[in-house]
Amino acid sequence: MGIEERYRPTRWATSVPAVAATRPTSKPDCAYRAETAIDRLDRRGIQIDASRERLGTLVSQQAQNCSFLVVAHEDSPLSQHFDWLGQCSRLCVTMDDLSVAEQFVAAHTDAPFLLIVDIDMFPNLSTAIDRMIAFRMRTPNVAVVIASAEISGHDFSVERAPVADVSLKLPVPRAALGLGLGVALTNMAARPAFHFPG
Repeated sequence: MGIEERYRPTRWATSVPAVAATRPTSKPDCAYRAETAIDRLDRRGIQIDASRERLGTLVSQQAQNCSFLVVAHEDSPLSQHFDWLGQCSRLCVTMDDLSVAEQFVAAHTDAPFLLIVDIDMFPNLSTAIDRMIAFRMRTPNVAVVIASAEISGHDFSVERAPVADVSLKLPVPRAALGLGLGVALTNMAARPAFHFPG
């Protein structure tokens, strides 16, 4: 029995046995109109091809084959992307506790995961960094994207590799989020070359 069959769509996970998931019934055939980035340069100066209008094309095929774990409160700026993330992945599970995400990964070692964390939910930045470093040490095979309103801008480099593969400034446009998911997987694969865990 695969991971998709074991977890039926609802919404929030509080523990591994009671995990809730957002999973699409089919890929929507609507154009991506929420962002003004299509047919123009987005806010970071990355050209978005006019042919990449459908929801799924904003996320790389490699990322679409992952299961997304989103750690954020319901009122997080990431919440506007929850349904979209569910449509662009094998499975999208939302939760408000990083330890639940870690339990979920441990229970499903056969599935590729991509973790997205709103680190503003932690009491302070120091706690967030400590928790993320500990998570990375225990689960080096999971690509990690952190998001915060407190950081200065998107960072797709490996500068923060001990903490995350990609950092995004909140609120994040959907085009930048889609790009960040793909880059996170690429950066995760490159971690050993930079002598980071993984």
